[in-house]
Amino acid sequence: MIGMLPKVSHPNLLVDINTADDAGVYKLTDSIALVQTIDVFTPVVDDPYDFGRISAANSLSDVFAMGGKPVTALNFVGYPHKILSLEILAEILRGAYDKTQEADCPIVGGHTIMDDELKFGLSVTGVVHPDKIIKNCEAKPGDKLILTKPLGTGILSTALKSGKLDQNTTRKITEVMSQLNKIPSELMVKYQATAATDITGFGLLGHTNELAKELPDVKFMKVNVSTNSALANKYGIRSIPQLLFFKDGNLQKGATLRGNQTKDTIKRAINKLS
Repeated sequence: MIGMLPKVSHPNLLVDINTADDAGVYKLTDSIALVQTIDVFTPVVDDPYDFGRISAANSLSDVFAMGGKPVTALNFVGYPHKILSLEILAEILRGAYDKTQEADCPIVGGHTIMDDELKFGLSVTGVVHPDKIIKNCEAKPGDKLILTKPLGTGILSTALKSGKLDQNTTRKITEVMSQLNKIPSELMVKYQATAATDITGFGLLGHTNELAKELPDVKFMKVNVSTNSALANKYGIRSIPQLLFFKDGNLQKGATLRGNQTKDTIKRAINKLS
């Protein structure tokens, strides 16, 4: 899709859409750059207040991932007003308000459209020093992968939508998803992390691919094959899906990803690649 669009070029544009980073960055002065992002999604939990908190934390994380400080935010709402009451919308906005207050990032306005499906998120503006931007594409060989939150919330929130999650687990993932990445962001800037990204919609492997795509020895390949295909036979694939690690065009290691063991398997897979 990006290849179909005209390239955006400006001497002050420090991070653009070409690296699929978490936010765009525009240089204002020698010491201040503007960080801009927007993130909107449909409910991942049933409670409207918690949905507002989670959505706000998710949007703020884009700025934190760049090493920036959120400054202001705008609400964006797609609302099915014929189905849901305004009281529900008020709770969503209250949750977002509380979370942005925690981040010292005031909400200064927003925009609402009528929609068939509920959607909510924030457009966040932040600041960062032009020399301290942390991008998603500058990982170096030997870097250690540090996760600031547990894996698996995407799988568990899907289970919640299907009514298959107990109350205790629901409470736990709600708190994880609404937790700010403010302190981890400050620490990674302090200790000069080489690269960072917000792990959300594309999952761990998708975002790891972004981190590693500038490394010549690392290549991620997504394929849809049956276990009896020529490709499966060539690389010894016995289970689908499977994570494969290539170096210089040759298969080095592989790890099977099973739905009921995703978290542990991915950990083992990443350890195998280190």
